[in-house]
Amino acid sequence: MSDELLIYTLNARDNIILDLLHDHCGVSYAEIKKQILHSFNETKSILKKKGIIYEDLKQALIPLRKKKELVLVFERQKISDNFYGGVIFDQLLPLLDKNSVQSFLAGDYLDTFDTSQKILFDELGLPNPVKRDYCIVYVNNVTRAFAEKLISGISTFKAYVGFIDVTFNSLFKDFISHTIGSCFVKYKDFVIMGHPEDANDDVNENRAGLNFEKYGFKIRSIRSYLFDMFLSYKIESTVTEDETGDVKYSICSLTENISDINIFSVKLNDEKLRYLKSSKEGIIKQLGFFNSTIEELERKIKDGVGNNYIFNLRFCDKDSSCLFSTMIEFNDKFKTLVGLKYIFDSKELFVITMF
Repeated sequence: MSDELLIYTLNARDNIILDLLHDHCGVSYAEIKKQILHSFNETKSILKKKGIIYEDLKQALIPLRKKKELVLVFERQKISDNFYGGVIFDQLLPLLDKNSVQSFLAGDYLDTFDTSQKILFDELGLPNPVKRDYCIVYVNNVTRAFAEKLISGISTFKAYVGFIDVTFNSLFKDFISHTIGSCFVKYKDFVIMGHPEDANDDVNENRAGLNFEKYGFKIRSIRSYLFDMFLSYKIESTVTEDETGDVKYSICSLTENISDINIFSVKLNDEKLRYLKSSKEGIIKQLGFFNSTIEELERKIKDGVGNNYIFNLRFCDKDSSCLFSTMIEFNDKFKTLVGLKYIFDSKELFVITMF
């Protein structure tokens, strides 16, 4: 394996194939790892042939500490066309920046549960909420300037209800993380999406049916299995019961030695803490841990690891080390990315960096 291996994200949240292979077909983690890496290399190769370098998609595929995440809310009853998603994106596509890189997810927000729309109304701050069927669009890697442009541009659309900043954890963010799906990745003036498994790799199919070309975007598509696993952004969630398999197979992309990281201890030695306090002083102070003991910081990092998924999956050939990152939130005000080294034999996660 090359020391160049770096997988930004592996989405196994809704992928039952890996579980079927291991739990019901008896396929070993070593074989699953081979399949994951084969599929990943396929993804990179197909993208490259279509003029897109995988590494250039990073900002659309992982959580970002300094960028916002937005949800736009639309009332379906105010759109007469049955293809209301197309009508909504006809309003959004002209507003998009052709120099940015972002993931777009969307879905219906139905009155499935009595509490689900209350959660929505509370986030929107509606004074006189009325139960309706809503459609929501999520976008990541949002700058302040783009947020202002997007909200200003869409505000006159009759079906637009409002926006929700989902940069930090909330009950609403937990809910949508498991109820809406990936639409496409926008890389500058390219849009990337999945196409049917039986389609030729050379085709570029607009499976979403949106008017991308009308607004100056070029369509690129890839088999849905590959798109869903490696190009589908995962909204962060504190609902961890469903994340166990996702984390397990993310680690499996690096090693066949798999264990539940929730039982691992987090280790931060004195030298590393001194380094963090000197080179990352601003972040450590901002998080309120400048005067904390090693044990206090280790405990906080461990709590954070158990409340999110892992990304930036990296295998280092030089010392056969498995590295990954996770994003930790503090008091719904600050985020920090923590780099960790996975040590299977001692069941430890060694802190490499924080920023």
